[in-house]
Amino acid sequence: MQITILGLIAIATYLISIYLLWQNRKSSTHSEWLTKLCSLTACSCHGFLIWLILSHASGINLGLFTMLCLMAMVIASLIVLSSLRKTLSDLAFVVFPLSALSIIMLLLLPDTIATRGPLPDGLILHIVLSVIAYSFLSIAALQAVALSLGDYYLRQRQSALAKMLPPIQTLDTLLFRSIWYGLTLLTLSIGSGFLFLESADIPGLVHHTVITAAAWVIFVTLLWGRYYLGWRGTLASRWTLAGFILLVVGYFGSKIVIEMILH
Repeated sequence: MQITILGLIAIATYLISIYLLWQNRKSSTHSEWLTKLCSLTACSCHGFLIWLILSHASGINLGLFTMLCLMAMVIASLIVLSSLRKTLSDLAFVVFPLSALSIIMLLLLPDTIATRGPLPDGLILHIVLSVIAYSFLSIAALQAVALSLGDYYLRQRQSALAKMLPPIQTLDTLLFRSIWYGLTLLTLSIGSGFLFLESADIPGLVHHTVITAAAWVIFVTLLWGRYYLGWRGTLASRWTLAGFILLVVGYFGSKIVIEMILH
């Protein structure tokens, strides 16, 4: 019951935050602090909900919908925390509905087959690094989509649509900042995985490692191209999305196959 109540409060406050953010963009009729308060409430309830599920008496739940919900919470929290001293990012229009949807999926389709006993501290560190890295790179992917749209609108001389997005230069700077953070954490995550994973016989581990390594190479190549060849705009967006898609396939693809298809 406690999990359901927290989930419903988080969903409601995410939706209220979207409404207030939309009204502020239109006419500034609502105080910015009220929008941030609702978004903080949503993230707090979302986080407490995840904590209750992860720390279940039967063991730590690392199932597909639990991890999706956890990552959505981290992404939403990063956006909210980065906006405490300024206007809430427009990325919230995409992230908050997805966060609410992840909670709905978790409440309706609870994970029952991925519960494990106590985990070693090293493995917990690996999971934390992975989740935060994936969250930063997810934000980078959203920024890459916005950058591609902005570049397209400018090329098509659709200035009215282009003005709905942040300036291209701002998006470009934020994109590579997110990639730097995400790639650094992803590197630490891969390193910690080699150090702390005790067995290579875990189902899907080899495929996950190979695909994650391929995504790491893509992001490293992108940063090299940025600083030595001046890559930016649509080209940088395509490389970012390619690396992000590999990460999604490498982790969630293997979990879908193992937990939903093979099971």
